[in-house]
Amino acid sequence: MPRSYVNRIITMKTILFVLSLLSLSAHSARAATIALWTFESPNVPGTVTGTSISGLVPNIGSGTASGVHASGATVFSSAVGNGSSSALSANSWAPGDYWEFHVSTVGFTSLQLSFAQRADSTGPTNFNLAYSLNHTSFTTVLSFYQVRADNSGGGWNSSTPNLTTIRTVDLSAVTQVNNAPDVYFRLTSNIGGPSSGTGRIDDFSVTATAIPEPASLAIIGIAVLALSRHAAFKRGNRP
Repeated sequence: MPRSYVNRIITMKTILFVLSLLSLSAHSARAATIALWTFESPNVPGTVTGTSISGLVPNIGSGTASGVHASGATVFSSAVGNGSSSALSANSWAPGDYWEFHVSTVGFTSLQLSFAQRADSTGPTNFNLAYSLNHTSFTTVLSFYQVRADNSGGGWNSSTPNLTTIRTVDLSAVTQVNNAPDVYFRLTSNIGGPSSGTGRIDDFSVTATAIPEPASLAIIGIAVLALSRHAAFKRGNRP
């Protein structure tokens, strides 16, 4: 069998091998859900009257959600969600009141956030989104974003999601939140004064890309080295 033909066979097999390893690596580095709060059963929020609600676990993944208000008369509860039966709701909003979500991003990079948010006709419609790694100092990544109210197309029902109330935030450029044991996302109201209206949040998700394990990177490096050596061998052993 001609040597050139054998070389072509070996080269094709090597290329297919490397491509399979690259495919495996891409699969291991696919987007993953770190946490998703749908506030559906079995994690429907209970009714709490006071300045805060806390310890709300996600339906997928791990972490905790909470809400903090200045007024002790605030009622935190479940209400109709965005195309679902339940969301997290609160009334008695004042400037500085917030929703907060705490997750670990260890082993992940290139974070993406998604959530649905709405207000009734007198509820909060202006928020900041910020993150913190120590729960003390927060860095704003989205300032004065608008939330739709019921009287401006922001209404929800239990059967059909209102897509105009869903917001996605790309944090892939915010490297500080990558591979961190504690990341806090805070959505803070900017309304100008106390309000008896309600605000709701639903389907808060944190997704990210898994960081490839060192063993996977090593295997790919070996495969690439083998391919380069074979190419060198072929150049020096032409028929």
